Amino acid sequence: MSDVVLPKANRTGLILFSLYLAAYAGFMYLAAFRSSLLAQEVVAGVNLAVVYGMALIAGAFVLAVLYLFAPIDEEGGTP
Repeated sequence: MSDVVLPKANRTGLILFSLYLAAYAGFMYLAAFRSSLLAQEVVAGVNLAVVYGMALIAGAFVLAVLYLFAPIDEEGGTP
């Protein structure tokens, strides 16, 4: 891997990690300060905590796939 590709891959990874971190921080905020909101049923008798938690897991998988297929070329193309 050339010196140009590695920083682009690092930047892409940090951006995707920041997106996930923001989503997770939102979940932790709700759990710590608005737990009554997480207890509300949202879909088919399932509460928001379960739906949000499953969305975090699915979101992590989607971000990993995005990172896997991010076009990072040797000539310094876009990540």
